Amino acid sequence: KGPEVMQLTMFQSGKGDCLLLADRGDTTRILVDGGMPDAYTDHAAAGLSALRKKTKKDIDLVYISHIDQDHIGGILRMLDDEVLWRVHEHQVKNGNPKHPAPRVPRPPKIGGIWHNAFRDQLPKKAEPIAETLAAMAPILSGAVLDELREIGRTQGEMASSVDEAMRVSRRISPEQLKIPLNREAKGKLMMRRKGQRAIKLGRFVITVLAPSAKQLDDLRADWSKWLDKATSKKMLTQLRQDSRADEKSL
Repeated sequence: KGPEVMQLTMFQSGKGDCLLLADRGDTTRILVDGGMPDAYTDHAAAGLSALRKKTKKDIDLVYISHIDQDHIGGILRMLDDEVLWRVHEHQVKNGNPKHPAPRVPRPPKIGGIWHNAFRDQLPKKAEPIAETLAAMAPILSGAVLDELREIGRTQGEMASSVDEAMRVSRRISPEQLKIPLNREAKGKLMMRRKGQRAIKLGRFVITVLAPSAKQLDDLRADWSKWLDKATSKKMLTQLRQDSRADEKSL
């Protein structure tokens, strides 16, 4: 049969990376990270949108290596764009044919995502702050959603990496985009486990090398320190006030 050949497409990412892997025949695709948010919009969005088809998942797996903004930021932007398109689609199908289409390319369909979600690390502490931040996301209504997204971007850069990790978790949840999370780990954290088997995805055979339990413990400690500060009464009160103000103005 000859050697297997992997196709690699590298998108400009601003920083970090945004890589599209495909097997021979382009039957299975994996998106590795999304680069910076604006770099995704400027350099990756159109190319990934071109993959969108009617009969097949266009990207079988989105893999987020870690939550630094130059890796996760573009993924969040992609998910936000899909929300805009789904709301537009809903409006058109339900009696509002003149609803303006989003001014961004529609992202590809996504079969699953690997992301060690924030609430999986610290569920008791993460829930209050995650819910508050989720309330700051664009309201899913018939308004001009492109403007809502711009308002969302102006909410500040409060610990942006952790913030974006929580927002990604909310976006892919059953309440929103319904994208399967860590399906190959039965919804648990993606990590190196004793006696684990390689994961088969199409022609790809994937071996998870990291993180280990020790690395996740260290990450949990870092996030705990951030949450101890972020969940203070003053900060949560301000976040709720900002959310109510946005909703009232919209």
